[in-house]
Amino acid sequence: MSASFNFKSMGSAEEILDWGRENGRWITNEQAVANPQLLCAGDLAVWKGEGKARVGLVIRLSRNGQFHTIEGDTFQQVERRAHCFREPGLSGFLIANNNVACRSIAS
Repeated sequence: MSASFNFKSMGSAEEILDWGRENGRWITNEQAVANPQLLCAGDLAVWKGEGKARVGLVIRLSRNGQFHTIEGDTFQQVERRAHCFREPGLSGFLIANNNVACRSIAS
């Protein structure tokens, strides 16, 4: 049986990161750099650093090596953002959907 998560029960990016690691649904940043096809739209990117953490919803990968997110904690507004896999503070990704068929979303 696959573990599922409930965002209502998670209050922080750290809890999302911990849940992913505990349930085998975590892709490290190093794994994503080596194989971006591990990611899927709907996965969550998690950043940690300088005492802060944030989460972005992955919406797509670009062939130029970037991934795109929607984030709601940037200057108190929701924004679409493009990121590099080697961005400082990027910890990794929570696999939100275990559907193997969607593991490649490059466009």
